[in-house]
Formats: sequence, C-alpha cells, structure tokens
Amino acid sequence: MKESGDFPAFTGHCIDDGMLHIAMKKVKRLTSKDIQQIYDFLQKGSGGKKIYVLITFQGFIPMSDDAMVEAKRQGKNGFQAAGAYVVKNLALRIGIKFFLNFYKPRYPINILGTKAEAIAWLQKQKKAREREK
Repeated sequence: MKESGDFPAFTGHCIDDGMLHIAMKKVKRLTSKDIQQIYDFLQKGSGGKKIYVLITFQGFIPMSDDAMVEAKRQGKNGFQAAGAYVVKNLALRIGIKFFLNFYKPRYPINILGTKAEAIAWLQKQKKAREREK
C-alpha cells in the first residue's frame, strides 16, 4: 500500500502496522466523493485485514446529505476494527456524536482530546482483538 495520500478533504498516512491516520483538512463541506475517497484509502490500507483508524480535525466540517448516505453505506463494509476521533472542540464533539447516532458503526469508536490518547486507545483495542484470536 502507498503509505500516504493527499486528497482534497484529507491527508492519510500509516501510523503503525494496521493503523491509519486520516487528517481532515479545513474544507467547506464534505461530499459523497470525499467520503468515498476516505473509504477507498482505508480499504487499500487495510490489506485485507481489519484496521484501526485515527481521525483528526482542524475544525467543524458539515456533511452534505449525500455524504451522510455514502458514509452509512461505506460503514457496512466491515474492514474497520476500531476508530478514534481526536476532537478538542466541544461543539465538534457534539456534532460527531449526533452523526454517530444515525451512522451506528459496527466497531468500537471513542472520541478523545489528544492524538496520544487516541493512539493509545487504538493500540489497546488492537491488543484486545489479537488476544481474542
């Protein structure tokens, strides 16, 4: 897999084996194409295995209606093992929680205040999953 990618709405790169970072850029609105690019990047990075995803934001990014539909559709693909969002802003935290009420992913998600906390949580999730095997 290409270890990094730069797209209009985000930059993605590999943090660790099986762990990818999606750094959202400051854009006016996420479209279904942006969501599709995120999931394509994650799927290529998964290498056919479950992956752990860190997502960071520079600020609030509204999603178009078609982007929400695409995110819900793509979320059913099953290659994500866990997701951690780094959100310092309370309003953004509320926005993400609101979206997750409709999205309801099939994997654990945590919203944390720092990148270090998020990576530690993802590593804990990864170790727990490895112990289950």
